[in-house]
Amino acid sequence: NVINFGLDAASLNEAQALFAKWNSFVLGYPQWLMRISSAKDFEKAKSQGRYGIIYGLQSSAQFENLDAIDACYWSGQRISQLSYNFRTAVGDGAFEPHDAGISEYGAKVIERMNKLGMAVDLGHASDRTKLEACELSTQPLILSHGNCRALNSDAPRTATDEAIRSLARKGGVMGISCIAFMVKG
Repeated sequence: NVINFGLDAASLNEAQALFAKWNSFVLGYPQWLMRISSAKDFEKAKSQGRYGIIYGLQSSAQFENLDAIDACYWSGQRISQLSYNFRTAVGDGAFEPHDAGISEYGAKVIERMNKLGMAVDLGHASDRTKLEACELSTQPLILSHGNCRALNSDAPRTATDEAIRSLARKGGVMGISCIAFMVKG
């Protein structure tokens, strides 16, 4: 009864406008909808028969500086991918030909996300970005959507066995074919 809408925003201004729109929409239908802002809200949504919405973005472009992470959090964002296929200021995406992983700035972004309680999403990240994010994060991460490289070796957005094991060691969650399950060693 909960969904992460996972849209994209090219800037902090776009992200804040998107979150304001969704906050207004959710507030307009309190009998059916609620924003998921904490772990307790999952059970609350279920027990009240409401549909929970987790605000997430498929990029980190909105994190123009470290304070922008706080601004997005206070607007309701609880999940963020580090990249969307290509390089960002935070890290490389799956389609980057020269995988440089997480940037120095990206390490600070992950640290701030961890501090606030915003989930680091490895969807669309490069192989090295996934592994380095797992090393850097002090909190469990998620891979909200993807597949196993062993099942589809030609698809660049898939996760290697090494990345899946690293995610599992951090207590992470991986979604495959729209079905989320806990990844175990």
